[in-house]
Amino acid sequence: MSKRINVKMNVYGAFRRYTQENYIIIEVANTNTLQGLKKDIYLSLVKHNHLFDDQTLIDSSAIAKGNKILNDTVSLSDNDELSILPPVSGG
Repeated sequence: MSKRINVKMNVYGAFRRYTQENYIIIEVANTNTLQGLKKDIYLSLVKHNHLFDDQTLIDSSAIAKGNKILNDTVSLSDNDELSILPPVSGG
């Protein structure tokens, strides 16, 4: 089992209605797949705000570390900063 670490998750768009700040501190596995990371994010958001129940929003969102969108394999360190980028629409 991977070690659990804390990361800062910047939140944007639809995620902002579930937080009072523009970020939350979440606990995740330090080595994970993108699918596993999104599961950890979902569980942390539910813990942070019991009204959150939108796995589809997380599944359709991109996760970035710095200016790089994460793909299949994710390697994280304690206190890393991530961003969850929900899909947007408009013209």
